[in-house]
Amino acid sequence: MKVVRSLLTQSRVGDALGRLPYLPQLYASHFWRKRMNLYFGLYGSFEEAQDTAQRFGKSTWDDDRLAELIVHDTPDASNGGLSTFQISYYPYILWMTKILQPGNQVIDLGGAGGIGFELLSRYSQIPEGVRWHVVDLPALTARGRKRHGANHPVLSFGETLDEAPDCDILVSAGCIQYMRDPLGDIKRLLDRPKSPVHIVLNKVPLTAGASYWTIQNHMSVVSPYRIFDREELLGFFREHGYAIRDEWTAPDVWVDIPFHSGKSLDHTNGFLLSRVH
Repeated sequence: MKVVRSLLTQSRVGDALGRLPYLPQLYASHFWRKRMNLYFGLYGSFEEAQDTAQRFGKSTWDDDRLAELIVHDTPDASNGGLSTFQISYYPYILWMTKILQPGNQVIDLGGAGGIGFELLSRYSQIPEGVRWHVVDLPALTARGRKRHGANHPVLSFGETLDEAPDCDILVSAGCIQYMRDPLGDIKRLLDRPKSPVHIVLNKVPLTAGASYWTIQNHMSVVSPYRIFDREELLGFFREHGYAIRDEWTAPDVWVDIPFHSGKSLDHTNGFLLSRVH
């Protein structure tokens, strides 16, 4: 299976097969649509990707079946409710233990049921007075409230970034690539009188050229997925007064796009950005 995947996503053979009439469509309907987390197609905008995604079914992360897979009802005592530990968690935990201060407010964009908070709680001590607010879609935040209780002393949940409190640290791990206009949403947060001191991004797909989109299969839903123009993304944060303090690769999250070897990625990226003015 790995050999076939490599041929389709990382070789000229796959590119040539993609030019055969009807083959990509047959692949999508008979193989891709029946498997979780695979990617398909190349698109020039979110709208184009979403139009294609909707031909295969529901196109939103606000889905009860998907939420059940991501957020269990209660934390598992044996492992803190976490799935297999990913390599990309290490730099996130390292930097959060260094920058998180007593009394800080964290906004966790795309934090589902509170996975970022649970990770840090498992491997470090949360400083006194910290508040952690997760922003995600209703199906996911509902399960987060059920998992942790409505009156958790640290965790809270909301559905929009605009309604989130001011924060000292903005965290987003593997979320912004699914959003229609992530930089527009984040800009409104950064333009507030009190903007984050630090921003931690993790598992972000980047390219050296113009942004492009693919679609990803989650079985019950299919979603647009953006690969960001690196200079455009980091330039946005520079314009808002942030500088890169650290950067890392996340080899455990990659993007294989069949029939487009030049657009596949063997890793994603993470950053710590700190406000300099």
